[in-house]
Amino acid sequence: MTNNEETYKGKQALIIAGCRPPHIGHKDMVDQVEEQGFSKLIWIVGEYQSEPSFRNPFYGSERKEMTNAMLSEHSIDSIVVGLDDINNPPKYANYVISELEKNGVDMNEENTVIVSGNGGTSDCFVNYGHDYSHFKQQRRKHISATQVRTMIALDLPWRDYVILPVQEILDNLGAEERVKELYKLNEMMKTGEYVNPLPTADMIIPHEENGKKGVYLGFRKNDPKKWALPGGFMDLGETIEQAGIREVKEEFKVDVYDVKPFGWYSDPKRDPRGHMIAHVMIGKTDQKPRPGDDIEKVKFFLFDLIPEIMAFDHRKILDDYIARYETN
Repeated sequence: MTNNEETYKGKQALIIAGCRPPHIGHKDMVDQVEEQGFSKLIWIVGEYQSEPSFRNPFYGSERKEMTNAMLSEHSIDSIVVGLDDINNPPKYANYVISELEKNGVDMNEENTVIVSGNGGTSDCFVNYGHDYSHFKQQRRKHISATQVRTMIALDLPWRDYVILPVQEILDNLGAEERVKELYKLNEMMKTGEYVNPLPTADMIIPHEENGKKGVYLGFRKNDPKKWALPGGFMDLGETIEQAGIREVKEEFKVDVYDVKPFGWYSDPKRDPRGHMIAHVMIGKTDQKPRPGDDIEKVKFFLFDLIPEIMAFDHRKILDDYIARYETN
């Protein structure tokens, strides 16, 4: 028995994943849990309430069924629970614990270990008053659910990355037809084949340092290469709030919560790429932003030192915000 097996023997592992769909990378997570000597696995299927979109083409009940099918290939005692997203990191851990205890799961901190491939999941527990330990599994299978969905849409060999019991469920659901249709609609929105204005979601993230107030901005890698608020296009099936939260996570690598609407900006000339309607929100984060997708660098600007020239109409948006909330 290895030292890790001694460490985790008799303990339960908690995994939170969307499983859109489950693939061999998810299966390898379970393999590692078994290799480490855990006696029980609790698997939470997240975003359970989501309606089908290309990013998430399957209902929560369908993803739960597929996850159970994947786990049936393993000997470890397991339970699968579907949970809605609440998009509130400070409250997420308590929400998860409460819901699992309703399902008869004892979430004793001495006996439960958070298993994930990155710190985001464990941070929701550790950073907000819980003392759960964290096992960071190795990424031995370099595949993602996004890649699997794209392979399905493009008739590539996706079955090489999905175990047989999950393949059978996908076939019964007509997944290939569903994913291809959603992919087609998603691409039509991206390429502008629809002539309607496109909705975007942008986020103002106020912050205070040394008693001085300001905002986080990101410098874009792509045109227009200027400072901007985090944000981007909605995916089909998302709400504006979900799109804004996702974009911040992708571009600034932080979670936002207490998201509130600020306003919308629809001038046909506001975006040089075409007619975009920006739905602007205000959100909070307790984490330090850092560059993610499409962002070269992230910086905190005091309100009186915001760049005069910004991408799109983001300077006007911030001027409106300052006039409404920061003017004495």
